[in-house]
Amino acid sequence: MYKYEEFKDEKAILTIFHDEDAENPREWDNLGTMVCWHRRYNLGDQHRFADKDEFLFWLLEETVGDTEKAEKIYEKIRNSIDREVYRSYGAYNKAIDDEILAVIEQKFIILPLYLYDHSGITMNTTGFSCPWDSGQVGWIYCSKERFRKETGYTESELFSHDKHRAPVVGELVKLKGYADKGFGKIISIENSTLTVDFDYNKVANFRKDENIVCVPLSDVEEVMANRAVQLLQSEVETYSQWLEGDVYGFVLKDAEGNEIDSCWGFYGTDWEKNGLSEHIPSEYRYLLEKAA
Repeated sequence: MYKYEEFKDEKAILTIFHDEDAENPREWDNLGTMVCWHRRYNLGDQHRFADKDEFLFWLLEETVGDTEKAEKIYEKIRNSIDREVYRSYGAYNKAIDDEILAVIEQKFIILPLYLYDHSGITMNTTGFSCPWDSGQVGWIYCSKERFRKETGYTESELFSHDKHRAPVVGELVKLKGYADKGFGKIISIENSTLTVDFDYNKVANFRKDENIVCVPLSDVEEVMANRAVQLLQSEVETYSQWLEGDVYGFVLKDAEGNEIDSCWGFYGTDWEKNGLSEHIPSEYRYLLEKAA
């Protein structure tokens, strides 16, 4: 095991290791499907598409619901784009892809996948600054219908890009003066006054009255938006952490070296976000908190 960092005092020793046997997150029950092509790496999810053109045409078929109709749309797009306008064949092909994607996005959320390959590999959905060692290797996608059925978010929370829109009952919001609490759910709106529950996602026994607040509408700083894109980006972030070997576990021992607890499979180094800190027994959590 390769040690990442260690915290200790006279009572205990907390050692964090790289998890060398971490599970590939693409084996989880994900919302998105990753379709990638690379000469040397087997990336993303298994698929049957020989190249990106075959994949995009299949998604076009799925969007319009008919092969013949998809073929007509594809030919119309190709015929509408003047080859002479573009300096390279690559730019011409990208223009065609962009038009096809505009149709696909009627029913799917789809994001490009970029790989940076230099002393290890990493992936994102926005691209990298170095063109020599990076490039697009595929896409991640999910139907809007699946987001609606499986996530529990509202239509606007999933697909609206406007985080300053007027909120409605049932939506998640961030409030002025409550930044540390994150998002809360609006449970009522009366006379421009909101009642917001910050314990909306907890079982009844763990909810606290003080986490239900009443505030004026003007205190809303953000309404949840673009959540579908964020969920796919989160999947890519986790997968990239696995590609990078950015996965950890901990072993907690007493001062005599006897193991107290251990746990593995924490992706990334934000111990609060990835859950590592809460898996450490509460009486020893101070070791991690003291080091922060």
